[in-house]
Amino acid sequence: MQASRLLSICCLFSLSLLLSLPSASEPLKVGLGELDYPPFYFEHDSTLQGAAIEIAEAVSARAGYKLDYQRVPWKRLQEMLRVGSLDMVILYFKTPERAKDVVYTSEPHIYENSSVVIPKGMQVDYSGKIDSLIKHEIFYVRGYSHGKDFDHSQVLSKRAVNNENELLKRVTSGRPFLGVGNKPVLLLHAKNLGIEDKIDFLNPPFDYGKNYMAFSKKRADASLLAEHFSKAFSEYSRTPDYHSILVKHGFRDEKTP
Repeated sequence: MQASRLLSICCLFSLSLLLSLPSASEPLKVGLGELDYPPFYFEHDSTLQGAAIEIAEAVSARAGYKLDYQRVPWKRLQEMLRVGSLDMVILYFKTPERAKDVVYTSEPHIYENSSVVIPKGMQVDYSGKIDSLIKHEIFYVRGYSHGKDFDHSQVLSKRAVNNENELLKRVTSGRPFLGVGNKPVLLLHAKNLGIEDKIDFLNPPFDYGKNYMAFSKKRADASLLAEHFSKAFSEYSRTPDYHSILVKHGFRDEKTP
């Protein structure tokens, strides 16, 4: 009688444990911005490529999941994470506001720079710190983070726009406007617009942002997913394959002295 009762208790415990674990039977719905963001992600020959894609695919495979990418405008992507119509995002800065809606992996898997783009030939007194540009009107893409000095500044004259194309059009409008963003991304959009010879960049970048994978809190298993992907990345980050991806796409490797 006692053995039978013990067996029943063990079975119930095992069942509850299984139910509490995230299911890998269906692909996770992953949000990507609708515009290419090289070298992080971009479409080439009808396939998604880029450092963030390659890393995410390797980590998810180690964790036992498949990914289903959905490309949407960035503002809508964030709303979809909030309401749970997306499961995760593979490229996300940590901010207090975003942390209300997602659970992050334990460490960043890729870093990106925030650079200042200017009209070609414009003379700008720049110290390498973003607060040295308080006299200028600066455009940035709405929803993107560029470090606490920029995000929380009360003295910078910041103007939000919807995308990189709009930002570049403001910078090349003939007025003394500046913009901030990721240099490779802005260069691609400038080339597509035919205005790459009308812009320049200030050196050095003023911020290096940490990008995490993050999971919508609307999923009951969000914390478990973050735990599984964190463990998988920790293992993967010690492989030559991870380091070769960073080198190939021109990223700094924060794990190597």
